[in-house]
Amino acid sequence: MQQFRTWPPYQVSDAYYPFNNSSVEDFTVGTGKCESGAGSSGAGGRGQAGYCNGPLKPGTMYRFKIRAYTTREKHSETNWSQGIETDPDNTAFLVGIIIPIVLILIVIMLVLVTRR
Repeated sequence: MQQFRTWPPYQVSDAYYPFNNSSVEDFTVGTGKCESGAGSSGAGGRGQAGYCNGPLKPGTMYRFKIRAYTTREKHSETNWSQGIETDPDNTAFLVGIIIPIVLILIVIMLVLVTRR
């Protein structure tokens, strides 16, 4: 588990040339399925199988930049983007609401069945 309040920057993919017959390239962050070892620190990261574009953590603020390489040593990059927050994980909240409601319904049904 990461102990930093702010995660250090990481790269989500190996370098590639996206502009084969287009001036526009779409790239979605957080869609990869990482093997064990790759991206084991959460989203992104470097593992044995290369860079990993793994799932992003829920309820977390991310900022992005794009880096373009002209050679292995020379590159240009954008400024950091505005913060983009992922949707929170509401699973615990929903379970905390649904389980008591189901239990209340079961108790009501048991009471009605035993009264007959």
